[in-house]
Amino acid sequence: MHANEALLRRLFDAFSQRDAAVVAELLAEDVVWTVPGDMPVAGVHRGRRPVVRFLGQTSRFTEGTYRSELRYALGGGDRAVAVYRATGRRPDGRTLDLDQILLCRVEDGRLVEVRAVPTDQAAFEAFWA
Repeated sequence: MHANEALLRRLFDAFSQRDAAVVAELLAEDVVWTVPGDMPVAGVHRGRRPVVRFLGQTSRFTEGTYRSELRYALGGGDRAVAVYRATGRRPDGRTLDLDQILLCRVEDGRLVEVRAVPTDQAAFEAFWA
């Protein structure tokens, strides 16, 4: 298994266990995590603490129902890709169930750039709006 694949597997495992300390450990201090769209979770999140805070919002906005189930992870060179199933329920009854992709760049064993790519942008935005 490539080291970058292992990194993504650790990230998804830590996220599923709500282990913010391990998630933070896997991020570079100056990480940039980009989420497309125009809703509360969208934007360019810069820095380890802001990214961990942003990731925590997924749980807060869904009253703890948000889940990310890793389907595939690939790594090579300074790149890594994850395909995962995202599910959740908002307090008003809106639900999310779609595949998403993370396109990542890795340096020194940590994520330095992450770009989230929902497979259904309209459904993604409707859920998080």
